[in-house]
Amino acid sequence: MLLARGDLPPLSGPIIRLVKLALSGLGKGDAVDPRFRRILWQLIGGTRGGPNRARIIRLLSDKPCNANQLSKELALDYKTVQHHVKALVQNGLIVPSKEDAYAAMYFLTSIMQDNLNIFNEILAKIGQK
Repeated sequence: MLLARGDLPPLSGPIIRLVKLALSGLGKGDAVDPRFRRILWQLIGGTRGGPNRARIIRLLSDKPCNANQLSKELALDYKTVQHHVKALVQNGLIVPSKEDAYAAMYFLTSIMQDNLNIFNEILAKIGQK
């Protein structure tokens, strides 16, 4: 299921406003907003949890999953998955099927789908496959 550009949940904060701004002006093939690149660097390349967040994004790019499925497929503790999912949702990279619902499925947002090439560039630079 691909999400439309207007499908971000009603979140607030400076990073969400930035992602919504980027969504309003970017489409496939357009230049990537450097601020979005910095968000990805911060979440993937700039923290100890970056490798686990990258694994979550990779899995969600193949298929939607709930937190329990992510935990099992990635062999991570459920609480660890919840922590990383929360960070990815707050920063507009993934979106739940229903807010605060038990067993909500998670999907990549359209901006993340459109910029998987930037994600892969970052992984290559930090030495992740």
